[in-house]
Amino acid sequence: MCKRWMGVAFSISFSVVSAYGGIVYSTGFENPPFTTTPNALAGQDGWAVFSPASSFDIVETAQVKSGLQAVEVGPTGTVQTGAYHSDTAVGPIIDLAADIYLFSSTTQSEWQFAGLGPGLAPFLGGIDVFADNTIHLITAGFTTEGTFTKNAWHHVDLVFNMGTQNYSFSLDGSLLASGVPFCSDNGSCTSVSPVTSYGTSFFDVFATANSNDLGAIDNFALSNVTGGNAP
Repeated sequence: MCKRWMGVAFSISFSVVSAYGGIVYSTGFENPPFTTTPNALAGQDGWAVFSPASSFDIVETAQVKSGLQAVEVGPTGTVQTGAYHSDTAVGPIIDLAADIYLFSSTTQSEWQFAGLGPGLAPFLGGIDVFADNTIHLITAGFTTEGTFTKNAWHHVDLVFNMGTQNYSFSLDGSLLASGVPFCSDNGSCTSVSPVTSYGTSFFDVFATANSNDLGAIDNFALSNVTGGNAP
């Protein structure tokens, strides 16, 4: 699996664009339909887990942004693992947002929050949060764009423009980057092939030896946008 299939993410939808579009899928991971007995996320309301499922990929009540429940993701072994949801969003502008919480630890992993085509390929774009807390855009060059403070909820909003093949990134309501070229592949992000459709959203972790951190996600929303500001 390609190294760039990696991850992190954040909070409730920020931008004006969300008000213009239709919700494709949104959830606060509340009951119903999500349950904590059993608490495995995989199979609940269309969510799946990859490579392999960690014992931490669960619906939980200990760390939530709002309501009573959220989802916790954690490392397993030294592989990439995490949660994803498959949906068809047509745009022409697509808004992906969530609230994300990353716990500090003695051995930190790399996290990712991103949007891809159907079947987890190719990337439109998203963000990686490195072990040193720097945020990197999933685009050619993987440019650094700010830092992600641990032990606090953050709101991340990614707005994808299928026409221009660019996206914007906002953190906690502040626009940090716009006009960011789509990655267009699952590696170096140097492919010139356009991404023709949106199909998958995911939040995942790249574990290293002795990784002992955790992440949580709440208030996930994916919307088609038909007007408003484009990235």
